[in-house]
Amino acid sequence: MNAPKAIEYVAEYRLTWSEFNSIPEDQRAALSVTAYAVSEINTVARLYMLSWHETENNEVVDQLIYLQSNVLLRMFSAKVFEFSQLVNLKDKKNKTSDPVVAEIFKKAEERFAALRDRAGYKYSEYMRHEASSHYRLKPARDNLKNVSERARLSLYEHRSKANTAHPLGEETMFVARLNRAEKQAISMKDKLEIHREWFQWNVDAIDWVNETFDAVVQKTVKDRFPKKRSRKTPHWIEPQLVAEHEDLRIPVFIRANSRSEGR
Repeated sequence: MNAPKAIEYVAEYRLTWSEFNSIPEDQRAALSVTAYAVSEINTVARLYMLSWHETENNEVVDQLIYLQSNVLLRMFSAKVFEFSQLVNLKDKKNKTSDPVVAEIFKKAEERFAALRDRAGYKYSEYMRHEASSHYRLKPARDNLKNVSERARLSLYEHRSKANTAHPLGEETMFVARLNRAEKQAISMKDKLEIHREWFQWNVDAIDWVNETFDAVVQKTVKDRFPKKRSRKTPHWIEPQLVAEHEDLRIPVFIRANSRSEGR
């Protein structure tokens, strides 16, 4: 017997081609880039939420658990940081003469000021520059003097490349970069506190990102088409596409189906 389908309701606000093209160009550009960014940020943040596992008291497995969640945290932190640069109208690639876009971005920049003053912004900035979106020799050299003597400088190998990860890189490019930034972070307690501050900054910044996007949608679309409404539609989907947050975790190891391999 087939498993019963799950149901999810999605509200769709759909523009026609002529409606979209009636919006001024810079407003369409702002709507497009913010919609794209919010989709990426929320997707990676969701994956990060599903990445945490309880530790196993096994140093090798626990290193892989930390590495997986750290990769996803760095990814969504870098995306949030990029969004913070979008509303900076001083950037030559963000110049606009559209008063609606300029006002939205100006207000967003003002609201972001409190987030910029927090330590989490600094962590996001240098991780984006050196350990998330870029791979360069100079930052690696700069980090080497801050690698702890207790660092696990290991290369893990597995028959499946999907399960291969190397703590040596994490220790030198990520942990040592934290050490460079926060020289008082000597103990594990200090390092965990830095990690918590960085994570909380990203959570708060995501709220700001979504508020900014809502403002873009309101000013560029909903105010222009006041009679237009979203339509909520039920979608019957396979149950494996839906899970309770507490019940699902991204695995740290993945195996090929033995039956497909003929074993």
